[in-house]
Amino acid sequence: LFDESHKAKNLLPSQGGQKSQTAEAVLKMQDELPKARVVYCSATGASSVRNLAYMVRLGLWGAGTCFPSGFGEFESQIEKAGFGAMELLSLDLKQRGMYRAPHGGGTLVWGTKGHG
Repeated sequence: LFDESHKAKNLLPSQGGQKSQTAEAVLKMQDELPKARVVYCSATGASSVRNLAYMVRLGLWGAGTCFPSGFGEFESQIEKAGFGAMELLSLDLKQRGMYRAPHGGGTLVWGTKGHG
């Protein structure tokens, strides 16, 4: 369970910035524990596609997706499509049961990915 997961948003910092140690640790844990189930919890929604880079377990990019080249391709296409694409992404995640934004505030994003 990655509580306050938004603290890992600087995996791909803006130009001139550095990766945060938190982002690197979150990515490393996911890489080293490929069969572990992951829950991303945050009261702060993503304000930029770039801030989703640490959420590798959502299965939005990579082999078997519409963005097989990885996060860079995903980011490029979503950014190119604009704010509406982020809204559609949010709706898609909600419909698949991978995103919840309760009315009382707070955001919960989770994903499941089978490993065989």
